[in-house]
Amino acid sequence: MANVFAPFGFAESHRLGAAPNYQMGATKRWILSTNANPIYFGDPVIQLASGYVAQAAPAGQVSGIFAGCEYVSKSAKKIIWSPWWPGTPSDVVTAPAGSQNAGFDVVAKIIDDPLTVYRVQANGQLTVGMIGMNATFTFGLAATTAPGANPAPNQMSGFSNVALDVTVTAPAVTATLPFRIMDFIREPPGVNGTDFTTPYGWVFVTYNNQDFKTLTGI
Repeated sequence: MANVFAPFGFAESHRLGAAPNYQMGATKRWILSTNANPIYFGDPVIQLASGYVAQAAPAGQVSGIFAGCEYVSKSAKKIIWSPWWPGTPSDVVTAPAGSQNAGFDVVAKIIDDPLTVYRVQANGQLTVGMIGMNATFTFGLAATTAPGANPAPNQMSGFSNVALDVTVTAPAVTATLPFRIMDFIREPPGVNGTDFTTPYGWVFVTYNNQDFKTLTGI
């Protein structure tokens, strides 16, 4: 059965050498309250020199995968949890006058265990020779640093539209690419993503160029 291209970002599967969900969790990091750029559930993120995280561009090092956030909402008048950061600084409660911060920062939950294995859909045809190679990602089908390529992120669920790039930036031995392809997902047969003889198959990947797998600081 031919696969349907419906990318969902990076979905945690298991940990290298361990059972599913063993020792897996999210680390607390921060999104600047004035960040107007959305970050979707399953997006790769990067920690900036400022110390805040933002949606990563599909090149080089990543810090982890975004898994939701919490912030004080003006409209809800309470702390809310959201699977995605909608990029709405106007809804974040501002700090009192004279405070060091312009607003309360957004708590981001980031999966950054360097041994985490993810499921992700490829944006083209997989080949067996890609197993063991490094790869980057893309927003939808396009190889672009801007979100919004077709298909768009899900505005209802907040799910990412990120896919593994196997077409424009082909998997290679390049050390700076952020992910390592481990294997194709072939089971259960007949399910979307398991037919690796047609484009848009699903694969297992783990980190390659990630904060905790490099010897230099951020």
